[in-house]
Amino acid sequence: MISELIQELKGMYGREMGSGYFKHNVRKSSELEIDICDVLESLKPYEMQTTVDNDLVMINVNGVQWVEVYNYIEDYANEIHHINSYNWNSPISNNIDYKVYRDLNTDLILIEMMTHYGITDIRCGYSDSIWLEFQSEDEFMEVLTESNKYLNVEYNNIEYYVDINILNDDVRVMLTEDDGEVNWEMKSKILEYMESNEYLNKEIK
Repeated sequence: MISELIQELKGMYGREMGSGYFKHNVRKSSELEIDICDVLESLKPYEMQTTVDNDLVMINVNGVQWVEVYNYIEDYANEIHHINSYNWNSPISNNIDYKVYRDLNTDLILIEMMTHYGITDIRCGYSDSIWLEFQSEDEFMEVLTESNKYLNVEYNNIEYYVDINILNDDVRVMLTEDDGEVNWEMKSKILEYMESNEYLNKEIK
């Protein structure tokens, strides 16, 4: 399922999609965004086995029994919370909406996650759910952060360190990894430069 979703998202690049206010050419993630496809790749090892039977999504429990997923959740899991990355203005290229459940049989954490296609209002326009299994919610968050970006950027002959964290709406810009952030004026100039054709063309060469 994750592999198919990645291919679907990549297949949208360069195509005009959406309607009205949301009509636009779908692009790849910018330099200051974390690519959703990288996030999905990191989640592959945690994807649960699923299949579709008469339009019902079935999950494999304990490697033996196939059960309808929502029946299983209703009978054997508790929802802990429901979160959308839009709510913390994540720098991810496509927002994710996910529910966290605790499996009462195994004490494992089950994640139901949908990806926003980016061509409608945030309240709709999501992919089908993927189902993930983790030892803990902290493990899930750690895997998400594997896609964080750490960039070295040269601006006016000075090298800066740029930290883009999927769990933080603020991009950090420092002279080195161990330094405090540069002032707001300099930070704004560097981030603007990173979105300019001058920087992008330099990176392509």
